[in-house]
Amino acid sequence: MGRVNAGKTTILQRVCNTTDLPEVIDGKGNKVCIAGYYRSHHNIRDQLIFQSNQYFIFYDSCGFEAGSDDGLEKMEFVDEHASTPKLKEQIHAR
Repeated sequence: MGRVNAGKTTILQRVCNTTDLPEVIDGKGNKVCIAGYYRSHHNIRDQLIFQSNQYFIFYDSCGFEAGSDDGLEKMEFVDEHASTPKLKEQIHAR
């Protein structure tokens, strides 16, 4: 959606009506506490959740690169969650 420092987190903050940074939760429900998370660590399975509006769950793919194994894993994650019948696990916008 944009380069580093382009304002992507700011857009998410506006959607969720907050100025706080999101909490990062791994696939097992544990809070990920990594300094500099937004610049150094991107796992598409980690959820970004703003405490002020927990109805929205965001995922950071860090982009897709054609032909890479990492890109294939990311696309599989998106496809899996876009087509699951479980509403709580669905990705609604991609």
